[in-house]
Amino acid sequence: PPPPPPPPPPPPFFFFKGYDGLGYAQESRGLGDVYKRQDDFDLAIADHIRKAFESDGVGTIPTNHQTNVRLNHAAEQLKRELSTKDSATIRIPGLGRSSTGAPLDVEAGLNRSLARSLCMPLIQRSFVVCDDALAQAKISPAQVDGIVLVGGMTRFPIIKEAVAQYFGEDPIDHINPDEVVACGAAIQAAQLTQVSEEPAPILLDETPQTLGVRTVGDLMDAIVPRNSAIPTSASKVFHTSKDNQTEVRVKVYQGDAREVRSNYLCLLYTSDAADEGLGVDLGGRRII
Repeated sequence: PPPPPPPPPPPPFFFFKGYDGLGYAQESRGLGDVYKRQDDFDLAIADHIRKAFESDGVGTIPTNHQTNVRLNHAAEQLKRELSTKDSATIRIPGLGRSSTGAPLDVEAGLNRSLARSLCMPLIQRSFVVCDDALAQAKISPAQVDGIVLVGGMTRFPIIKEAVAQYFGEDPIDHINPDEVVACGAAIQAAQLTQVSEEPAPILLDETPQTLGVRTVGDLMDAIVPRNSAIPTSASKVFHTSKDNQTEVRVKVYQGDAREVRSNYLCLLYTSDAADEGLGVDLGGRRII
């Protein structure tokens, strides 16, 4: 059987920061699409290669795991070549099969115009997140001073062009997108650990998504709203669903959906009557 799919990578958050007069950098909004991955672009190109080959009626491309891995790898190679060329071609020996089962070589070509049409639906999903973040921060794209691209996928010229068109200015691309997060973390760590007479700005981080607990009906009750400055603390009183209940299973979720099944489970623990956090109110019900 094919191996299980890899876990989704961290969501690509879009941060908008502003400095106050006290040397603090406040993160205005941090949002992301937790369901979109870099592999989605490769899959879109791979699907095009499959359809183009099979539309000729010469043969088909099997859907087994090994073949899919080779096809996705070829799609990634095409995408990488388009980062420096206007068009690219690739030949995949023995990937296809004829009607008699004989192996067939698959030749595929792609240009930037076609790649743009294949990937634009995925790119537009990122701009929906940008729209939401800008609206919550109450600023317009023109008020953003600079756009830093993060992740190797942002080397794709199509993405750079789309970002420039959305914000009305070219993104900052002279920083290595694979190292920019590590560089920012190193700068922040240096500011927090080094002693200097020169005042340095301090970054106030925020929670990118809402944190809450599961309640009756598989609904999430928010405790810490998204975009809350951290470190932070919050408290809320909950009653057990049954009288004289001696144990409570607490599930902490991250996400903004009302139903917990659409959010990410972060923590699960069980609290019994011996725990200090589990008390008794006047009605005989347990409270947390």
